[in-house]
Amino acid sequence: MSGLLINPNNEFPLNHVPLRTFAQFVHSKGNWDARKAYLSAMREWLAHFETIREPSTLEDLVLFGDCYYLPHDEGPEVEAWLASQTTFVKQAKRLRDFCARLNELRDRSLFYALSRRAWELREELDLLIGYFEHRGGDASRYHSDSHLPGTFRGGTVARLQRLLTQQPDGTFIRTR
Repeated sequence: MSGLLINPNNEFPLNHVPLRTFAQFVHSKGNWDARKAYLSAMREWLAHFETIREPSTLEDLVLFGDCYYLPHDEGPEVEAWLASQTTFVKQAKRLRDFCARLNELRDRSLFYALSRRAWELREELDLLIGYFEHRGGDASRYHSDSHLPGTFRGGTVARLQRLLTQQPDGTFIRTR
């Protein structure tokens, strides 16, 4: 017996990209490019991100999607962003603003499926942006009233959390 098994997300609105990339794999003739299939599916999925105000861009959707690219790995856009010293805050603001715009999605079922992930990511981005802007990035300590000691999340959020270490008194210091 042989075959393929696919385990799409539980939230139906989030299944578009996994199912489209799987379909592209099944129909390929041996030279399937996972990243190319992902970007193609993201271009198709962008139409579902119609908002009541400012439109979402493909670049923002890909950056957001790369935060949740694979269970064990972030996508290349996130890897490049996290490695960047010069554009880190600019990209963080862009991603934070995209997460905030999800509240304006006309497709409410998509909003509800994404909201938990987007909210966690946005909280960590707010913390990092606040740290770098308030203290210039070289400060030894920073305190946030919005982040309680001992909070943990996984994926890209966990990597973002490791950039600042929270002290027992609630202040933050930059991890080297």
